[in-house]
Parts: sequence; C-alpha cells; structure tokens
Amino acid sequence: FDRVRARFKVLNAELSELSKDVDILMGEMASYSSAVIPSSQTDSGEMEDGADELEVLSGKIRTMKAEMGMYLDYMHVQAYTDSLTRVGNTTAYHEVMRELDNKIKEGTADFCVAVFDLNGLKEINDTYGHECGDYYIQGTAHSLQKCVDTLDEAGVFRIGGDEFAVVAEGCDQARREKGLQTIEAAIADFNKTTQYD
Repeated sequence: FDRVRARFKVLNAELSELSKDVDILMGEMASYSSAVIPSSQTDSGEMEDGADELEVLSGKIRTMKAEMGMYLDYMHVQAYTDSLTRVGNTTAYHEVMRELDNKIKEGTADFCVAVFDLNGLKEINDTYGHECGDYYIQGTAHSLQKCVDTLDEAGVFRIGGDEFAVVAEGCDQARREKGLQTIEAAIADFNKTTQYD
C-alpha cells in the first residue's frame, strides 16, 4: 500500500505541475490574442480553436487532480482506520510510534501512552456471540475517543483484537488524570446503557 500511495502522490504532484504549465500557456495565448495578429490567422480561427482546446485540457487536468486527491484521501482512511471501530488501526499506531521515536532521538519528545484491553471478551463472544463482542469493542473505542476529544494532539488506536492505545502529546499530569477520569466515566456510562445483559 505504501508503494501505491507513494506513486499516487507522485502522479498528483505531476498533475499539479502540468496544471500550472497549462495555466501559463493559456495566459501566454491570451496575451497573444490581444496583440496584433495577421488576418490570415484570425480568419482561420486557429488561435480560438487552440485556446478552446487548452481550456478543455486544463479542465480535464483539474478534474483528474481533484479525483486523485479524493482517491488518496480514501486510500489513507482505508489504510489507517480500523473498520469496526473507526479509530486508528495498528498501521496508524506504528506510524505514530515511529514519529515519536524520532522525537525521542531529537530530544523533543513529550507524550504519554495508555494501553487498555477488554476483560472477558472471549467469554462474551462464547456466551452471547461475536455481534455482542463487537458491540463492546465499539463501545470501548467510543469511550476512549471521548477522552481524546478533551486532549490536543491525541489519538485512539485499536492495536489488537481487544487492545487499544491512547497516545497524547504534550500532556501534563493534570491533563492525564483528567483524561483517565473521562475514560472511566465514559466506560461506566456505557456499561449502564448496554443493550446486552
């Protein structure tokens, strides 16, 4: 996926350059059209036809560029989002960890990581079925996301079947404690309102 995404980024950059080139060319043609043009060229309509063709080409390039950008965004979501919970997946987590490793090496790291797992998920799946287990996994992700919503530069990641990590940068002791309290309250609320007994 990384190779495909890298190639799409290159294509997107090339389309951007091509779009700029076409804009420059159209500007030059517009300046020529205001200059004195021999009657043989204006009578044949060559300038107008060339300008029209460039406008069509320019529009197609812009459309391709916009569609390529949308496709890159879609691929990014698919590559970095857990399909069940809609939080970051293992790939996204490892990418964040690589960035934090670099900050550690530079001496600029300031972050905290909290890891969580669901107790008794196997029993829930065995007793009530995987639909119920998925419900609890989604509820946990939603509860953890409530904590992240109160923090800057933080993210929730599903790093295993029933394991999650919350990564927060620039998080002092008071904010960490508040975040944990938010998580505990959100999980308690979720457990009270569950549709399963």
